[in-house]
Amino acid sequence: MYLLIYVGILIQRAKEVTLLRNEISNFDYTGISIGWSWNFAPEGNAPRDYGGSTPALFGSIGHRVEGNVISALGTDKRTSALGDAMACIYTLGVLNGTVIRGNMCHDVAASYTGGYCLSQDQGSSNILFESNVCIRTASSSQNQHYGLNNTFRRCVSVFIIFI
Repeated sequence: MYLLIYVGILIQRAKEVTLLRNEISNFDYTGISIGWSWNFAPEGNAPRDYGGSTPALFGSIGHRVEGNVISALGTDKRTSALGDAMACIYTLGVLNGTVIRGNMCHDVAASYTGGYCLSQDQGSSNILFESNVCIRTASSSQNQHYGLNNTFRRCVSVFIIFI
C-alpha cells in the first residue's frame, strides 16, 4: 500500500492565518495551499463589496506566510498523475491583504506538469509576493492562471528546470 501525502499545510476559507518560520518538505504535491474559492464569483454569505477593485470577498483574507522553507516536493514518480498547479505555495481565489514574504523554495520536481515555486490559480488576487527565493523548480518559478492586483517585489529565481 502506498499513501500519498498531498499538501503540507492547507488553509481553506480562513481569515488572518499566520505561517511563520516553518520547514515543510517531502510531500507528493504542494507545500502550502491557501484559499480555495474558485474564480471571482461570490460564495456563501460573502459580502459583495469590500472596498477593493475585484468583485467579491470570499472569506479567505489577510494571511501572512513568511520565512518558511519549503522543499523536496513531487519527487516520487508514482505521483505522475498529479501536477497542474503543483507548487511550493499555491493560491486559489481572492485573498485580500495576504502577504507571502521571505520564503525559500527549492527542489520541486514534477513528472507531469506543475513544479512551480509560486502558483496563482483561478482568480488569485490582491496578494503581495515579496522577497521569495526559488531554486531548482521543474517549471517556471511563478505561474499565474488568472487574477488581479498581485504584486511581486524582489523575488529571486535561479536554476529553473530541475529534473
